[in-house]
Amino acid sequence: MAALRKYQWVQTMTVAVDGAVKQTSISSCKYSASSPKPVCTEISSTPAEQPSGGPIKKKKMTEAIAEMKAYMGSVKQLVGLYVPPQSAKIDASMQKGGVSTAPNPSAGTVSLVISNYELPGDKYTIVVGMTDSQLRNVNIDSYLNEPSSVVALAVTYAALKDGTHYAEKTVLNATAKKIVVTITTTNYSVAM
Repeated sequence: MAALRKYQWVQTMTVAVDGAVKQTSISSCKYSASSPKPVCTEISSTPAEQPSGGPIKKKKMTEAIAEMKAYMGSVKQLVGLYVPPQSAKIDASMQKGGVSTAPNPSAGTVSLVISNYELPGDKYTIVVGMTDSQLRNVNIDSYLNEPSSVVALAVTYAALKDGTHYAEKTVLNATAKKIVVTITTTNYSVAM
């Protein structure tokens, strides 16, 4: 994280509902001296779908949009329980026999699989390189309220030329509402 503070990058976020992209935004991001998280400034975006039609249809669309925003707020809170990982939760899972490793020699990786990290039946998988111990992927398989309301987060990491690792692609899949949020980061350069 400290190495990333010297960079700026472009972040593209798409929101798809039932397979159709509903919104895309492109932002310029970098860390500020006072913020622990990157500060992003929107460069461009497609406008969010606005309610149209007669008053009843507009009301139903407005209610559906509000419901979706509330649902995604709950998903964000759920993801916050997993990111960043907490050693106490990993230790608790380990004490219950919920931690295992799975080497994958053909890919040159090893996975640390943590079961029941936050909720019964969830799974937190951290994949690192066998030789360099660098983070390759993080996958979180959880749910909101009930196991059938699956929420999955998949983060793929990459390295810049100087070896700095960053989250290249993040995909959040909230299957109950058929919402997929994809964030990609590109064009890393030294911040001015």
